[in-house]
Amino acid sequence: MNNHKGTVLICEEEPDVSHCIEMAVESLGYAVLSARDGDEVLSFLQNCSVEISVLLIGLVMPDRGGLDILREIRATVNAGGCRRAEERRNGFSL
Repeated sequence: MNNHKGTVLICEEEPDVSHCIEMAVESLGYAVLSARDGDEVLSFLQNCSVEISVLLIGLVMPDRGGLDILREIRATVNAGGCRRAEERRNGFSL
């Protein structure tokens, strides 16, 4: 049985920073998934069978910033690319 409060997807390109954030989030009782860049975030959200409770993402990253990634997620949600009806209904505010 899963005793986690939820799952947090962390997007951080610096491995040491990512590791510190992961340890802190896990200590609060959450399961953690880690992505190195925006492409991995989008892949997790499109292919992961686990419900993501929280997305922690940097605003400034080498490939594209966090706001750009959130806009892509929102476009996918609005286009019906998410599997859960609640995600399509609620969307994201930017």
